[in-house]
Amino acid sequence: MHCCNINDSTEVIGARLRKLRAAGGVTAADLARELRLKGHKVDRSVIANFESGKRSMSQQFVVDYFETLLEIVERRARALGLLR
Repeated sequence: MHCCNINDSTEVIGARLRKLRAAGGVTAADLARELRLKGHKVDRSVIANFESGKRSMSQQFVVDYFETLLEIVERRARALGLLR
């Protein structure tokens, strides 16, 4: 799935990230909690600001966002018996 192009605006990237997060059934609060465990100083409102384009994201944060979101979705899928 294509998400982001280097030339996309922060707002476009954020909207795509929000769409992916919502499709995975992950709340902003859930994502923020997991990112805090990895050392990021974020809460639900920071995630919302990133996703709305009100706050810019470093490349590393975008990578961590994706990795963390994937980990949450995979963990939930395993718990439901959808993944081994």
